[in-house]
Amino acid sequence: MPAICTMCKRRPAVYARTFSGDKLCQACLRRQLTRQAKRSLGSHGALKPRQRIVVPISALAPLPSLALADLASRVEARYGATIIILINKETLKPSPTTLRKIGELGAMIEEESHPLPQGLTPPEYMRAERAIAFTAASKLKADAVAMPYTRDLLTLALLEATSNNPELLSEAEESWPGPVPGVAGLSRIESEAAAAYAALQGYDATPRCRVDTGVARLLKAASWGRPELVYSSSKSIGLLAGEASSRFGRCRICGGYTAGRGVCGLCRRLGLG
Repeated sequence: MPAICTMCKRRPAVYARTFSGDKLCQACLRRQLTRQAKRSLGSHGALKPRQRIVVPISALAPLPSLALADLASRVEARYGATIIILINKETLKPSPTTLRKIGELGAMIEEESHPLPQGLTPPEYMRAERAIAFTAASKLKADAVAMPYTRDLLTLALLEATSNNPELLSEAEESWPGPVPGVAGLSRIESEAAAAYAALQGYDATPRCRVDTGVARLLKAASWGRPELVYSSSKSIGLLAGEASSRFGRCRICGGYTAGRGVCGLCRRLGLG
């Protein structure tokens, strides 16, 4: 006998959510994630009704990105917002079916072509994608950017920054200043659940670049069966980021911490300074 959804207790379960133990049907998974995405998007006051909001599709996390594009389209449509899906053709190739499905939700789709340097760590890649998204949002006259960063991706950035480069602590934050405000749109959702939702919706995208994810594998192994290790990281991020803010300035392009003035080294490498 198939397992029954623990939420509605009526429909067959299609996904066992590791972090909560719930066995969920597709409708109840969407309901859970929509509620959590709404809290993530609204937690820092960056988004307002009737805004134009850019959601970039990240090659670092393509399926969670597509989940955010779907969930943001559903959540923000209630507030009269316009969702603009941003695709960098140099780093990602969504399937035609995915583009059609996203378009059916009422989102606009914008493409650009901006190559990224090789050999970036995950938090450096996050910064680069955010810088490109902020720059594109300014050109598109958008009001805000919702980055597809999950709780464990933010925790990964924290680990990388504390071991290698404290300037990258900003990548573990949930919101950023910049040409437009930015917010982590999946900060209350883990990558596994977001990816499962996207896959069940029939979304697909192929990354065209590679990022060293060794620390990500270590984090996954350490946090398996211990979701509190991932979700409690927000407290550590707040303390460390507060200390970093007293030592560093902010890049005017990406909103990340920088020891220099005006524009950080990575944004200069991207040709955005």
